Amino acid sequence: MHSLHAAFYRQNLIFVYTQRFCAYPFRVARHTPIIMTHKPSALPEAAFAVQEIRGLEPMLAQYRLVQQLNPSMPKERYKELLQQMLPSGYRMVGAFNEAGACVGLSGFWVGTKLYSGKYLEPDNFVVDAAYRSAGVGKLLSDWMLEEAQRLHCDTVMLDAYVTNGPAHRFYFREGFHVKSFHFFKSL
Repeated sequence: MHSLHAAFYRQNLIFVYTQRFCAYPFRVARHTPIIMTHKPSALPEAAFAVQEIRGLEPMLAQYRLVQQLNPSMPKERYKELLQQMLPSGYRMVGAFNEAGACVGLSGFWVGTKLYSGKYLEPDNFVVDAAYRSAGVGKLLSDWMLEEAQRLHCDTVMLDAYVTNGPAHRFYFREGFHVKSFHFFKSL
């Protein structure tokens, strides 16, 4: 059996979680990165730091992760789409291991709609296959929830492919619910 130790900040407090989910708060600076350590049987003990990935080139460097979610997307198409998305406010956050490699990421948008108010929308949320079930997704989700609160958003909403059952289970566990269908028509 492995133990889980996760630390993240929320309103200038770090909460450390153990497998029993007991919280121990500690005061920290507002911009302290979220750190998580986890020791599953298949991975050595690792610490992950969550930080924003800024700019086209650092985002392009994460292509191998984006490809795990979108295997048929060529790198040139990824670059072309990023160049269109960045001027519209697209941002990206990543979880990095002790060696500095990005092992999970999510793009996100902030916008406003009549039915949701101001929202943060995670987009292209992916964790490297070798690090799934290691708490990386939870760290990224917690970071985005904190960012949504910092930006005074009313909601966090997202799309998950209908064929991605593990993602559905994750989001339900995180307190999300299905509010509507997202219809799609290729042109």
